[in-house]
Amino acid sequence: PALASAPAAAPRRRRRSQGGGPVKTLLPPPPPMIIAVVLALGLALLPAAEGKLQTGPLRIAGPKKDNQWKYVSKFGYGLGTGNFQMRVKLQSPKTIAAEAKLNFEVFLDEDWVEVEAMEDVCRRGARARQRREIVVNPSGEWGEWVNGSLGQSVRPHIWYFALSDCNASLQNFTHRLRFEFHATQESGSEFSIEMKGMLTANIIFLAGFSFFIWVFSKHTMHFSRSAGAVHPVIWTLSVAMIVQYVAQVFHSIHLMRYYYDGYGVKALEVLSEILFMLAQVTQTSLLILIALGYTLLQSRIGELDLMIPMCFMVGVIHIMLV
Repeated sequence: PALASAPAAAPRRRRRSQGGGPVKTLLPPPPPMIIAVVLALGLALLPAAEGKLQTGPLRIAGPKKDNQWKYVSKFGYGLGTGNFQMRVKLQSPKTIAAEAKLNFEVFLDEDWVEVEAMEDVCRRGARARQRREIVVNPSGEWGEWVNGSLGQSVRPHIWYFALSDCNASLQNFTHRLRFEFHATQESGSEFSIEMKGMLTANIIFLAGFSFFIWVFSKHTMHFSRSAGAVHPVIWTLSVAMIVQYVAQVFHSIHLMRYYYDGYGVKALEVLSEILFMLAQVTQTSLLILIALGYTLLQSRIGELDLMIPMCFMVGVIHIMLV
């Protein structure tokens, strides 16, 4: 009677089936936040208008021979006919007396090594597969877009683009220009051929990483409840994984924006590189500590605490290099 009146024990995570074998309880479904992140990033896999915008400064003209020819950009085209366009504007000086006409030259990858080997930069234009005039607006505003197309029928090619002032159209001092360059595949995509599938691969990796983080956290919390504590090595590894996960999210968001506007989010790109480096330094430092005897010959860091500021300095140096 006393046993009959006792409250029922809490159900255990493992139970015996009618046949006597163990029945494993399934993990609960992933948190809504992880599902939302994966679904939101997965929208990048849907067809959309893709874009790339490359912009930057350029120094050209003047008495130095090397300043009369400047490399601008490159782009890998797949099979079919791709397009490109470019425009420039003055930065310094703000204005000039009359409009200047520069040569916009396009080189094939098969010729590029020989082109770079030419010491006389003004002779490089003879190896160009296409040449166009690009006008520098004397008022300092953006000039007109210069458009062109390139076709590949056998294999993909990387095309190189350069700007030259070998005709001395600008005055004999160095001018600072700003350029905008667009290049599109035949399909309208503005991802270069070497970046084909990059966004899809990142989304798939992020989805797998999200699932791994969820499973790892569930098992870690279950172990913490059963054992009463989690070893500092596990906590350190968890921090490194979270940092790497945040870096992967930032990088994927940058690629998504790059997919749509061709420019991306430069701040997120830089932050992702820094966080990737910090995660690598943390994991490497942890392996070094274990190799020196931590958790193997001694349960506490002890004299190995000298490694912590050293690892911190290594992390700072790596951030500066990024």
